[in-house]
Amino acid sequence: IAKNEREAFNFFNRACAGRLESGCDAMADMYAAGQGVAPNPTQAASIRQQSCDRGNTKSCRSLAKMYAEGVGVPKKDPTMAATLHEKACYLRSSQDCYELAQLYEKGEGVKQDGKKTAEFFQRSCNFGNSQGCANMGYFIFRGSADQKKDPALGLSKLRYGCSVYGGYHKDEKDKVKNVWACAALKKLNQKFVAPATAPIAGTKKM
Repeated sequence: IAKNEREAFNFFNRACAGRLESGCDAMADMYAAGQGVAPNPTQAASIRQQSCDRGNTKSCRSLAKMYAEGVGVPKKDPTMAATLHEKACYLRSSQDCYELAQLYEKGEGVKQDGKKTAEFFQRSCNFGNSQGCANMGYFIFRGSADQKKDPALGLSKLRYGCSVYGGYHKDEKDKVKNVWACAALKKLNQKFVAPATAPIAGTKKM
């Protein structure tokens, strides 16, 4: 089949009209990029808002980015971006929990709060985000972000995160450069030894 962006857009439009949220995501992406249709970031934002309202976490996350950058929305609004990440996080999106934790860590769109940073990194970890687990490992190892210091548990979490993400990289130098958990282990002068299973002890469900 020959590539035809306009025809693809039409099919995504029909899918979205039938409430297939992945079709809405694709149509919004095409409006944002100007593929198969004239560029229209405002329309992309509108589609994402409607899809987010129906519980589509990917649309919430994409819309949050638009508010963070001030693209396709009335104005740049970091607070709205944080609100959208929070909504998606409570819908069990590990990536949105992770990004919300980063906002609390930096104080972007929300008041800087170490306890909230740890809370949402832990949520992302609970929902399967290994990088969130790795960040919690660093906090626990150091006793920062309102976490009780526990070097053994902290290292277990960091090594697990390094093992999961580090497997995509060829050597230690590449792992340190691209994987936060591996970089943290290097900074702490610890070996990249993975635990037999994912760390469980000390993990609180939220």
